[in-house]
Amino acid sequence: MISGVVLTFNEEKDIKNCLESIKFLDEIIVIDNHSSDTTLEIVKNYTDRIFVKKYDDFSKKRNFGLEKARGEWILFIDADERITPELREEILKAVNQNRYVGFYLSREDYFLGKKLNHTETSKVRLLRLAKKEVGVWERPVHETWNIKGKRGYLKNPLQHYSHPNLSEFINKIKIYSEADAKYRFSKGAKISILQIVSFPIAKFFKNYFWCLGFLDGWRGLVFSGLMAYHSFLIRLNLYKMGKISKD
Repeated sequence: MISGVVLTFNEEKDIKNCLESIKFLDEIIVIDNHSSDTTLEIVKNYTDRIFVKKYDDFSKKRNFGLEKARGEWILFIDADERITPELREEILKAVNQNRYVGFYLSREDYFLGKKLNHTETSKVRLLRLAKKEVGVWERPVHETWNIKGKRGYLKNPLQHYSHPNLSEFINKIKIYSEADAKYRFSKGAKISILQIVSFPIAKFFKNYFWCLGFLDGWRGLVFSGLMAYHSFLIRLNLYKMGKISKD
């Protein structure tokens, strides 16, 4: 039995396509963060396993999903992601082997209406499919599934449609960078002015040159710039927190 876990918050634009792509699963669990749009009305057409929970910590949401899931295997998918027919068949085969307890998935990112073939997104490998009892999620943001046991890799990628326009992307960057800075500060991280400047520059060069983002045209340039901005905001927020704590 495979359970799918989806986190939602005002996902009326994406959630139908997401849930359509995972109808093959034995169970779908949706954990909603008090959506104010029609997300839950759409979700009710696909499952009655709906939990409305207010969490600022993404790992807590995912671990709650682990707790509620009934399946031996758990697939985590975000509302702006899709399982292709090819990936569906690969998942069904993967859970019937006895070699691995978890699997990494690659991901195709669609940015401003077109797939990015390069930048850091082409290197992404996400642990999203694993047996229920082999681990837990960690970190409140940019969370990771920490499991014990041998892991494999699935060939066919997830499709990711997270950035339909610049305003939504920039707003998401601001939210995630602040949450990331708070987490790093809670762990005792410190930052200097030099790092505030140098890390974003390095981030841009990594995406645009090292990861060949320039081959994606103007989208690669914009994406590389926004990832550098994300890096800048994390460190600027962290620096401000350090100054406040000293004062």
